[in-house]
Amino acid sequence: MSDLYEAETLAIARQLWTASHESRNFFSQLREHIRIEDERLRVQLFRLIDCLLSLRRKTEVARHLQEYLRDPAVELPEGLTNS
Repeated sequence: MSDLYEAETLAIARQLWTASHESRNFFSQLREHIRIEDERLRVQLFRLIDCLLSLRRKTEVARHLQEYLRDPAVELPEGLTNS
């Protein structure tokens, strides 16, 4: 079952990648402005993406976003920090 899950996850990632190159959507704009070189940040963002479909309210999304990105090991790119 994990092979099927991984295959479906990769298929979704490819669709998002293709869509971000074809249009000026949120993902396209994000890709142009932020280079995610920090592996820990990438992992946290993938964790967030993984659970997004199960979140029903904006407050749940905000709580998860804060939880994942407040990890002290994660270095946010300039422009995503308060300083």
